Amino acid sequence: MINNMRAFIIFITINMYSFIFANQELNQTNNAFESARLNLITAHKQCWVSNEANIIESNATFPFIATCYCPTNSEFEEDTIDASNKKSIRTFIEKTNSSNNSLLNKHDNAMTQLELNFKARDIADFWDSRLIQLWQCLQNEMPSSRKQELLKEQYAWLKEKQKVINIIQEKTEGGSIQPLSVCSAKSNLTRKRVYELAEYLSNLRGEQLMIQIFLENAYTKSEIIEDELNCDCAKTLLDVNEKSIKLAKFWDDRLAQIWQLLQEQTPSLRKQELLKEQHEWTKQKQNAIKSIKEDNQDSFIQTLSAHTTQYALTRERVYELAKYLAKLRGEQLQFNPYLSELKFYIDNHCVIISPSGEVFIVDD
Repeated sequence: MINNMRAFIIFITINMYSFIFANQELNQTNNAFESARLNLITAHKQCWVSNEANIIESNATFPFIATCYCPTNSEFEEDTIDASNKKSIRTFIEKTNSSNNSLLNKHDNAMTQLELNFKARDIADFWDSRLIQLWQCLQNEMPSSRKQELLKEQYAWLKEKQKVINIIQEKTEGGSIQPLSVCSAKSNLTRKRVYELAEYLSNLRGEQLMIQIFLENAYTKSEIIEDELNCDCAKTLLDVNEKSIKLAKFWDDRLAQIWQLLQEQTPSLRKQELLKEQHEWTKQKQNAIKSIKEDNQDSFIQTLSAHTTQYALTRERVYELAKYLAKLRGEQLQFNPYLSELKFYIDNHCVIISPSGEVFIVDD
């Protein structure tokens, strides 16, 4: 009786979202399938956007009550990954990148706001479909002892995603650009989550970590630390120093990780040359930090600039070495780091950190 009631609630929920989609209300957080009958929704097209229904935890088949319209173009069908065919993560990511590019090219001529809205929706739905495929593989292959932890992590991610979407909806309420803004944010957040789950599955299967996955996740985690600094609110000197040190250490750790991979896979004849190159880079980095300490009289600027320059230079070096390793492996690398300035306030001063690590103090 209880199971029948759960199925009925799922059916009603899906049909409700289907009605929303049929009316093309693109500003809604939740989309749905065009055909929303429960028995017509195939497993690889199920997706989640919110977890507002109260039957989530007790229903294993539909862990997140929502659906998403996914492109049914045959050109994307070959991207699928599941436990039965054991397609490698590298193949899945490379085909996903290729299909995403095809989708972008398909909408190259989008000019009107409506066309741009639909383009953003299609791309958001595309990344949703990739996310559910990875999730299902993890559910099939992950040990039972780890599943509950992953589910909690996914709930936390969903909550944070919804929080971001709600803020964007409030800021763009009533505007024709709202669907574009919301769907673009969804795409960005879901794409990042795809790479996180891809790394989990790669480690679970014992596959070689793809460089694109390494870079995507490194920059995403770095952004989380940067966001702790980047806000229009007052910060203490102690808090700023702690965050800048944390960023510097984070990129030092990523450098050590990529360097270890290079040592394992670089041909012997190239290793010595690479080692000399790294020594030269380290010397230049130390000189740059030394110069900052000598040029700045203000102790706060001196300390902060030293840390920010350190992480900016190390981040750049990680990217350089990652590109070299990807080329060495013959991997397709489609990654363009987006770097922005950080801004926060201390006392009555506005502090701006440029992408290159330079620190500027502006009187408010």
